[in-house]
Amino acid sequence: MAAITIFRGLIITALALFAAEVATGVMAYFGPGVPAAVQSYLDTKNAGTLSNVFSEANLGTQIAVGILMLLYLVAFIAALVGLLGFRRWARWLFIIVTSLTLIFLASGGMTLSTPLESLATTLGAMANGAILTLLFIEPIRERFRRVPPTPAGPVDPLDPTES
Repeated sequence: MAAITIFRGLIITALALFAAEVATGVMAYFGPGVPAAVQSYLDTKNAGTLSNVFSEANLGTQIAVGILMLLYLVAFIAALVGLLGFRRWARWLFIIVTSLTLIFLASGGMTLSTPLESLATTLGAMANGAILTLLFIEPIRERFRRVPPTPAGPVDPLDPTES
């Protein structure tokens, strides 16, 4: 029972950290930019903050990336909420979304982030890693199987006491 309590606590923590990641990303987007000297250096290296790279893209790319980010947000939140209820589909959705996160991070190139963004992202990755680990360890894995129990003996369909 302690493993299930820890698992649910990690899911709630992951939800809170995900909200913190989104909030720090929004704060960085609308907050002060990097100094001009740093920005010019980053421009020569074709790098920068994620918000700068996004804001410099054409409108079609911005809309496409915005839709993908929204779908990602919904899928991640749905996976975490589904995990709280031990839904079988949520287990696989969480694995897929976490794998996509790794692909996004690896393909994102060099970026700058604020200390708060880095803190929220690192703690979120740690919580997600712990959740992934627990998904494959008993008794958590067993809760996702939900195999109906088999009757101990033959069932008499005419016996009213066996219902």
